[in-house]
Amino acid sequence: TLTKVPSSSFEIQLSKNLKTRDAEKFFEYNRKILKENWNKLRNTKRRKQQQLLTKFQSTLYPSLVSYADMLLSDNNHRNELHSIIALHIMNHVLTSRGRIQRNNKKKDDDDDARRDQGYTRPTVLILLPTRGTCYTFLHSMMSLLLGEDTTAQVENMDRFQTEYGPVENMSDNDDDDRRRKAILESKGEEWNSLFGDDVNSDDDFKLGVSFLPKSLSGKNNNKDSKKKSSSSSSIKLYSSFYKSDIIFASPLALKMNSVEEEDEENDIDYLSSIEICFLAYSEVLLLQNWDHVRDVLDLC
Repeated sequence: TLTKVPSSSFEIQLSKNLKTRDAEKFFEYNRKILKENWNKLRNTKRRKQQQLLTKFQSTLYPSLVSYADMLLSDNNHRNELHSIIALHIMNHVLTSRGRIQRNNKKKDDDDDARRDQGYTRPTVLILLPTRGTCYTFLHSMMSLLLGEDTTAQVENMDRFQTEYGPVENMSDNDDDDRRRKAILESKGEEWNSLFGDDVNSDDDFKLGVSFLPKSLSGKNNNKDSKKKSSSSSSIKLYSSFYKSDIIFASPLALKMNSVEEEDEENDIDYLSSIEICFLAYSEVLLLQNWDHVRDVLDLC
C-alpha cells in the first residue's frame, strides 16, 4: 500500500537547488536520475507522483531529511528501510558535492561564509557485518543512480563481483550436499540470507566508492557491460579512501586499521569528516563484537 507524501518532504529534498543555473550540471542531472529510477524501482510509473513511498518509508523520511539520530529494531521492513536510506545517502552525497562545486566557482575570498566541507572527502560511512550484506546494499544503491543495468559505468565491477558476490559451492559429494541443504533449510530464511550456502560471509572488508562524471572516470573496466546508462556519472569501486564519497566497511576491518595506525598504509584520518553513519544489521554486529563498533564510532 502506498501513501501520499507531502510535497514539502520528498519533492523538495530531491529538487533542492536545481534552479541554480551556476550549479554543476553533473550533480543536478543525477538528482533527476535518482528520482526517475526510484519511480521505476518502486513500480510507480503509472501512479501519481505523490505516491512514491510506502507508509513505513513516509514515516521515516521526515526524520531522515532532518538528520535525526535514529534506532530501528523492526526487521519486518528491512528492504523498505534499506531502500529509503540508500536514497537518502545518494541525495546527501550529490547535494553536498554540488554545493562544493558551486562554492568553488565563486571568486570572492570570504571562506567563512561557505564552510561546505570537512578535512577529508568521505562523508558517509556504512558499517555492515559481512561482504554479502555489502554486496546487496551497494547493488540497491547503484540501481538508484544507474537504473536496472547496475553494471553500466561501474569501474572494477568484475573485481567486486568476485570478491563480494555469491560464493560457488566446490563440493562434489552428493551426500554432503544433501546434508548441507537439510541443515540450511532448518536454519531459517534470515540466517540463510547472512550465512547461506552461496553467501559471502567474510567479515573483514573495507571498500571506497566514489561518483565521477563520465568524462573523468576513464574507460569502464567491466567488459560485459554494453548498455549505456542514462546517468551522467559513473561509479568507481575500490577508490582510494581519501578520494571516496562513501566507505563501506566492517567494524573489524576498521578496528584493525586503528590498531596499526602507525603504518602509513593503515591511517584512518579519512574518517574525520563523516556526516552520515549507517549501522546495518546491528543485531549481527552485536553478536560479532560490539566493542569494535564503539571504537570505530569514536574515530568519526
